[in-house]
Amino acid sequence: MRDLEIGDKVAVSKNVFSDVYAFGHKDADVISEFIQVEKLGLYNPFTLSGNIMVNNVEAPSHSEWFLDSLFDAIGATEYLPYAYHAMLAPLRAIYNIVGKEIYGKGYAAVNSCVNVAEFGMKHGGSIALAGGIAGVATAMLATKA
Repeated sequence: MRDLEIGDKVAVSKNVFSDVYAFGHKDADVISEFIQVEKLGLYNPFTLSGNIMVNNVEAPSHSEWFLDSLFDAIGATEYLPYAYHAMLAPLRAIYNIVGKEIYGKGYAAVNSCVNVAEFGMKHGGSIALAGGIAGVATAMLATKA
């Protein structure tokens, strides 16, 4: 995982692979505990398909983030992967339009100035709310025209 980069392909189901277009976490110095395994590093690649296969288990590639408590409170936890996948659609679109080389360079440049994963954790809810309000306002204005 340490060598995983934007544009690399990872397994998302049996014999199906998807490009990595972002990271929720990519920190080789974090110590992480998972059930019985403790290893150095914390990695969370986001794939174009929204899934990833680890130890022959297919799972959503999105980890706990700002919408989790809201979806838990309203009893809609099973829809979280779809919500996160929809919210990240603009990034996937940019990746598909400009290609992995240009996108990877841009992602690295932004990440060198602002830790993308940390920024998302801190400001993701506000950005999503602003985007939602802007979408509703645009739809209302479009129906009046």
